[in-house]
Amino acid sequence: VKIKTDLIKSTFNLLDSSNVNFVVLRNFDLIPHNCSLKNDIDLLVAKENITDLNNEMTKLGYSAFGDKGIYLYGAQPHMHYVNENSDVHFDVVYGLHYRSLLNREWFVKIDEPLQNSVLKHKLTTNYFWKYRPSHEDLVLHLCCHCIFDKNFVNKKYSDEILYEYRQCEKTKIYFSLKQVFFKAADLIIEKLESENVDDLFQSYISYSKY
Repeated sequence: VKIKTDLIKSTFNLLDSSNVNFVVLRNFDLIPHNCSLKNDIDLLVAKENITDLNNEMTKLGYSAFGDKGIYLYGAQPHMHYVNENSDVHFDVVYGLHYRSLLNREWFVKIDEPLQNSVLKHKLTTNYFWKYRPSHEDLVLHLCCHCIFDKNFVNKKYSDEILYEYRQCEKTKIYFSLKQVFFKAADLIIEKLESENVDDLFQSYISYSKY
């Protein structure tokens, strides 16, 4: 466990000291002890830092491979950095890309300004993993992740979405949701306000006010 923890800490320290612009997207509570090859660490990294990231991860002994799938409208594959000996796996994206509801093999990116917002408005934490999204960006990301990638909302994500929503500036989160979900943003706000997002996916796909 100590070897794993040391590697994860070293990775974050090296990325930060190398001025790689990154943010941990979700599941902060799992870092470091509950991370593994299966329970990866999800990072968003600025596109201009791709080469720097590759160089630093190579120094630390990670092997790299890209995802397979069909990436539409500028979406790019995830990059996976794995150290099997230490049971550590970083899942890196260079933009916010989610699975299409039409075909789970397709990946589509959301609007560029929303992607940029996650890095621009990231919050600095007191933890060694350094950075997390703003409350508004995290709510948007988790809603997209649950609806498009997971097709359901588990208890953990439900609790996190509602907790983060309470910290949100309401006009900001509504604007962001509108950019992705259009008229269905009203439905999502209604679910958030009533503190019931367990059936968010089912409610979204059955929404008929378009």
